[in-house]
Amino acid sequence: MPSRPSCARRLLGAVLHRRSLAPLSFVAASLLFQVAAPFAAPARAQVYAVFLKDPKSAKRYAGHVVEVNGQPAVVGEAKAGIKFENGRINYQGDKGTNELWVVDTADPAAVPYQLEGSAYVPSAKKGGTVTLTGSQIANIQYLLPKHSLFGLAREHAIRRAAATEAATRRDAFKAGSAEWSAAHVRYLGELRQLHTWLDSTCFPEAAKKLAAEIDKQGKQVAKEARAQRLSAALASITLVPTPLRLVELGKTLAPNSTFKVQESTHLRFTYDDALGDEQVKALLVLAEQMIDGFRGEFVDPWLGEEFLDTIPDTRFMEFWFGPEEKNAHERFLTDWYGVSWGNHKEQRIAAMSGRYRRNDVTEYLDYWKIADNKDFDAIVAHQLGHVLANLHFNQGRKGDLPHWIEEGVGYWLALSYLGKNGVTCKEFKQQEYAKSGGNQVERSVLLGETEQFTQMALDHGRPVDALLLLSLSQMEDGDLAKSWSFFEYVGSVEEKRGQLWLRALCDLYAEGNAGMASYRAKSEALFDVKGEDVFKLLDGRWKARAEQVQRSGAPPKKK
Repeated sequence: MPSRPSCARRLLGAVLHRRSLAPLSFVAASLLFQVAAPFAAPARAQVYAVFLKDPKSAKRYAGHVVEVNGQPAVVGEAKAGIKFENGRINYQGDKGTNELWVVDTADPAAVPYQLEGSAYVPSAKKGGTVTLTGSQIANIQYLLPKHSLFGLAREHAIRRAAATEAATRRDAFKAGSAEWSAAHVRYLGELRQLHTWLDSTCFPEAAKKLAAEIDKQGKQVAKEARAQRLSAALASITLVPTPLRLVELGKTLAPNSTFKVQESTHLRFTYDDALGDEQVKALLVLAEQMIDGFRGEFVDPWLGEEFLDTIPDTRFMEFWFGPEEKNAHERFLTDWYGVSWGNHKEQRIAAMSGRYRRNDVTEYLDYWKIADNKDFDAIVAHQLGHVLANLHFNQGRKGDLPHWIEEGVGYWLALSYLGKNGVTCKEFKQQEYAKSGGNQVERSVLLGETEQFTQMALDHGRPVDALLLLSLSQMEDGDLAKSWSFFEYVGSVEEKRGQLWLRALCDLYAEGNAGMASYRAKSEALFDVKGEDVFKLLDGRWKARAEQVQRSGAPPKKK
């Protein structure tokens, strides 16, 4: 299976909460951005990366080591000696001992402890802990600050259950038939999502095993055009010459920076080379895999005269990652991209990001200032989701589309492939929406990310008929979670009818008929509902699906 370089496992430092107000000429989904702060959860039950003074000695801890930013690190949760205090991670120095519950990089389902109330109890199998003296340690940083090994195991169970469900759907058709092939592509999509999640968390060995299985399964549809489409898109990734005018502009505005350009079938990245060529290549691989996965899930199975693929096989989106300095930021966007700042110019220039629709081949421009600790994987996933929502459901219209659909797709890409959503309109208040646990250990990080968002949607998301009418500024955290969860239900369970319904909602929105009466009439017709409230029916079906997802996060097996 083609895979992207493993540069996704990056450490997270402190991130300031900054909001970006988008100009009126920008698409509405860019009203607010926020990068979630990594230190919101308590210090226990979080996954650390421990770097050793002698990197070669990491070989002694094989099976518990993950490469992070090109360096090996022992990965696990703090058992003893390591604490987060006064805004920093402290550990026992010199001959003092520091103990970790360590990850099994080949088996996400294995957890080295059991939970008995508030106590961590070692599992029966040996090898679940590693002890390091302070003299061995060069540095300790958070790797996955909102997760635990327990929660990751539960997340893995949910993802495995989704793949099994997709295989069951496929096997309902005759092997080799057109229906079977379409369903098999969706199954492959689930496996690829799982592979990306394994690779971007802390399970590289499990990712390698799954890659072999994906290659095997992919051979069954390798000759089909849609299978070759992804291979061609990945092969298209290339570093191209930087336009001379941009080079000259860079010499004037940012003389200490060098700007580069990489392209693929669907995307262009123009960036300050502080970002790094390999990292940008990895982002392009991720983006092309997500575009193909989205099409395999929501487009390919239903293609026909009444359902066309409106995602072009041309370069439609560009990411700009440029310098932080205010004047340079403004001038690059004005002089190179032709951005019109409109009202509230100073606020918009000061913002860390924004989106702009251009009359150009790469029509969708998403721009960010480069700064330490940005989660570039999450940026690409969420923002690409907004564009795919417009291209597919809104069929590329210049106008806006229902905000819950746009947010739902952004969250779907980020959570499906990365198991996180680092770019959001509001901070995800993880602790507040976790299941209650009394005096038990921090329940928020003991749930998988899918469970957390699903529980948030179940507990705090508004009913569907209310959700359909909300603007982005009116949405609370529970509504954003419900947007994702309800979109996932419509796409996975309602299949072609669900796709036609989402397009129909966008049609009504574009026509200026985005009211409850028109939504209700169209929904009753498409779902063939008479004599009952169609939205209560859909809400009930969604709730059953969401509760099924929660049940599939089975308790992890003992290591």
